[in-house]
Amino acid sequence: DEIIERIVDIYNSFIQQVWKKPREEQPEALKKFLAEILPKTATVFDKFKAENPDSNFFVGKSVTLADLAVFNIGEMIRTDWKDFPNVHKVSEAVRKALEKYLASRPASPF
Repeated sequence: DEIIERIVDIYNSFIQQVWKKPREEQPEALKKFLAEILPKTATVFDKFKAENPDSNFFVGKSVTLADLAVFNIGEMIRTDWKDFPNVHKVSEAVRKALEKYLASRPASPF
């Protein structure tokens, strides 16, 4: 729950700090967001993941909503989490799990 709540905070901050800026100001606003705002929360995620060192995920041994949420926000703001090795590990594990799922899922008309 803590991770999901922090993801909501990141998302809301991103909207306020970056998306609501005029288009020409967004690149600089994104740099500031990635340098000043995101690291505070990512550090918490990194420490949280360190409490589960035997897994590639935040909790347990399989993908959870928290893992997907962190992966999704990383994709949205275009960060690879490399400055936060534990979060990076989770993100890469989710990417691998999604690739495996997408390659094997049944065909759908949607």
